[in-house]
Amino acid sequence: MTKQFAETDLMGRGREVVLKYLGNGIGYLSMPGFGSMNDSIRIQFSTSAQAAIKKIDTETNICAWVVDLRYDDGGSCPPMIAGLGPILGEGAFSRDFAYTSKGDTGISYYRNGECYFELNGIKDSLSTKVLHPYRLRNDKAPVAVLIGKGCGSSGECAVAAFIGRPNTRLFGQPTAGLTKGNEDFTLPDNSMLFIAAGIQTDRNGKKYPERIFPDTLIDDTKTDKSDLTLDKAKEWLLSLSECK
Repeated sequence: MTKQFAETDLMGRGREVVLKYLGNGIGYLSMPGFGSMNDSIRIQFSTSAQAAIKKIDTETNICAWVVDLRYDDGGSCPPMIAGLGPILGEGAFSRDFAYTSKGDTGISYYRNGECYFELNGIKDSLSTKVLHPYRLRNDKAPVAVLIGKGCGSSGECAVAAFIGRPNTRLFGQPTAGLTKGNEDFTLPDNSMLFIAAGIQTDRNGKKYPERIFPDTLIDDTKTDKSDLTLDKAKEWLLSLSECK
């Protein structure tokens, strides 16, 4: 398993980030789970996501975004954040992540195409950086984030990253509740042990020990013909001055 994690994407199983234009100035991004320790695979994933964002943003007049994380079942957070970076925006997105009993302070950032983590002010080696990052033409555009029980672990890390971002609202159902952060330890035989050693937080330091709840709760099951969560998100975005 460790070898697979180091060489391939265990979570993606061929799934890709989906980008499309919904009309009325709204761009849509759906992110799957992604899990790999391979630098080139991580960079490729994040770079392809940013390239798709760039394509829609430059070809249409975008006033707002929908970020669909309902099926992001986790894996590795930095490549996801690096891919979402143009929409998420620059700066810290998670604070006071206590990895140890000593209460060590960790802060996660997205800056200039890179998602990285600092523990007690020291930058962690496990980061993901897009070499030629894209910046939205309107980096303050409103964002509706779709969540649900299919979103877990590092998917919830991506959700928490958006909490506290201006003009951002969560729609849907509570997430899976796998919000514990993992610390990796290399064993003498070079195998790797992951231990839940912290609790997910948002940019304001609020902890999420269990599920993350939406701002707008929607009792909805998506079908081939209807998606009430997406409809409500679009309704909110279109009610804002940015999209009028």
